[in-house]
Amino acid sequence: VHKMIRMPTTEDAQRIHELHTISVRLLCKAHYSEEQINACLTGRAPEGYTGIARNEMFVFEDDGIKGFGHAIAGEILAIFVAPEYINQGIGSEILKHAIKLATQAQTDLIKLKSTLNASSFYSQFGFKVVGKGTNKNGPYLIMKKKFN
Repeated sequence: VHKMIRMPTTEDAQRIHELHTISVRLLCKAHYSEEQINACLTGRAPEGYTGIARNEMFVFEDDGIKGFGHAIAGEILAIFVAPEYINQGIGSEILKHAIKLATQAQTDLIKLKSTLNASSFYSQFGFKVVGKGTNKNGPYLIMKKKFN
């Protein structure tokens, strides 16, 4: 298999879960405490990725799953890349696909909640910080972009 975005199967849930966990642990550690990272990951399990069954999730595959995304109308819910593959354009490909999915419902505004470590990535694509929030995982930035 060479560089493609595809819909995941339930068999992919384990790999998505592992990738999500290691990505949060390694890429967020400069911006979040260990307690916040543990809170984010507590209770997560492969069967929790319900976006797979709803056809809202997709994976980036290149000799294995190297990243995944989750998008619904008007909102990007997740973009994750395995830490060893960051800065290779995979996140950009995933984000472009997520934007396509999020704008299919004739919406011209996409919102997302960014971790503190990922906001500069989204800014490169024209997303602007419009607010801040906090949940059990710690602070996040609310970002939006208009498409016309």
